[in-house]
Amino acid sequence: MKKIAAGSARQKVVLFLLLLVIVRGPFYAAALIGGWVESRDVPLVMLAFAFLSAPPLLAVAVRLKTQRNLRGFGWKPGHPGYLLIGWAFPILVALVVYGVAWAAGLIAPVPGRSAGVLTLIGPTVGITLGFVISTLLFEELGWRGLLVPELARYLSFGRVALISGAVWALFHYPFLLWPAYATVPPTVSNVLAFTAGIIAASFPLAWLRLRSGSVWPAVLAHAAHNAFVNEVLAKEFHPTGPVGAALVGESGFGLVAGYAVLAWWCWKHRGKLPNVGEDASLAAPA
Repeated sequence: MKKIAAGSARQKVVLFLLLLVIVRGPFYAAALIGGWVESRDVPLVMLAFAFLSAPPLLAVAVRLKTQRNLRGFGWKPGHPGYLLIGWAFPILVALVVYGVAWAAGLIAPVPGRSAGVLTLIGPTVGITLGFVISTLLFEELGWRGLLVPELARYLSFGRVALISGAVWALFHYPFLLWPAYATVPPTVSNVLAFTAGIIAASFPLAWLRLRSGSVWPAVLAHAAHNAFVNEVLAKEFHPTGPVGAALVGESGFGLVAGYAVLAWWCWKHRGKLPNVGEDASLAAPA
């Protein structure tokens, strides 16, 4: 029975990744060939194509093709505690990173902006809620909705987090070459930090998904990160020099370090996850 479950899970993973490569291939090619500067002149239809080929659409197609239903995504919210943890951990990590950088004089508040903790967290709640549906429909239904639980049927937790994180990072590479994440072309350092941060963050996201049996803690974590780091902190602080610029932001090594600590904790506590391991028959939650 376990072999059957593992074989079915492998089929879903392979089909999902194959569809992702086929459908997004033209977008990747256009971004890589055109480069960052030329990409600004690419017709809007290419950007629309990128969104239409989002992972959740492919994940839904895989579920319907292989099991004739949409069970297994983790639709139920699960325990409220995991939802709170999912929302809070990106905010806490970012507060520590930015707090240390501010105390060290590596960043400073933007003139005319208030950098109080309550002032920062307050708007984050509303912005997070605004990001939730788009985060689910454009990414998380694919990564933590399908990929993570299916990988967990036949791989150890460490491999689940590493593989899902690597796929998640590769998904974003064309956007790094497209003027969507920054106003200047990416550097090797930016790409390395971005990749390491995404892979490190994949550990707590995968851990929460498997521990809670729900996709929503991962959705909230992803949305809270985007809201707090990109929409709040990025507008409240500016680097005072190159060291600060390398430390903060979504492509900063500060968040990499913070998420790496969480990744280590999740790996150390992988034994708390239900039925994850070689040839494990993980029951797919609704």
